[in-house]
Amino acid sequence: MASSSRRNTVEGRPAVSSWLAAGTLMLALACLLGLVVLGQRLVILQEELERMRRELSTMMPCAPTNNESSGIFAKVQRMEELIPPLATVTEDSRPDPSPQSLDLAREKRETGTGKKQSPKKKRSVVHLVPASLSSSDEKDQTEIAWKAFLSQGNALEVKGKAITVEEGGLYLIYSQVLYRDTTFVMGHTVTRSPGPGEGQAEVLLRCIQSMPPSEEMAHNSCYSGGVFKLHKGDVIKLLIPRVNAYIDMSPNATFLGLVKL
Repeated sequence: MASSSRRNTVEGRPAVSSWLAAGTLMLALACLLGLVVLGQRLVILQEELERMRRELSTMMPCAPTNNESSGIFAKVQRMEELIPPLATVTEDSRPDPSPQSLDLAREKRETGTGKKQSPKKKRSVVHLVPASLSSSDEKDQTEIAWKAFLSQGNALEVKGKAITVEEGGLYLIYSQVLYRDTTFVMGHTVTRSPGPGEGQAEVLLRCIQSMPPSEEMAHNSCYSGGVFKLHKGDVIKLLIPRVNAYIDMSPNATFLGLVKL
């Protein structure tokens, strides 16, 4: 009896092993089949997504169907063929505005802003260069008669040695004299007087320059300038407090100028 029971046990072991192997194989096949089916579904989903993406890219956002969207796109394409592209309209193809239209547009802008620009008035300017010299032994001074190198406006009148102010206001006055005198000190003043022979002259600018004793080295210029308030009728002069002063009469060496600010 014992031998028969051992024989039955030994015979049953191969059957259990074969069933386990078969079950494992079927499970592996089922997993492989499941992976294949899942892969196929993923491919189908990818293709479906790509198709939907293409449809969305070619359809308008509000178009409900493919037929309606294709009809709308056809109308838009026909309108684009009739209307030229914006890039073809260049600055050269635009008509040039006429002067009348430009003036009208400028007036509209000025009226809209409430400001109308007044025409600019030319600034009065005189720039004078030497014409001749004259000395006075009694006054121990040398005066320069001027000629206009540049003149603009009506606020200043030049007469020989003097400049008469016709319009009061602020003025820039500048002067320069190039001295070639061996006197140890040379210089000049720019004066203002109320009128010809009226009252004492007021010194507006004063310039002093030391001079070398040798004629070869005696070349020194003296420049002065400033802003002053002048009145109508004032007379401006440049005076050198030396008799028979020796100066350079070149236009770029000696000059006098006034500018109405």
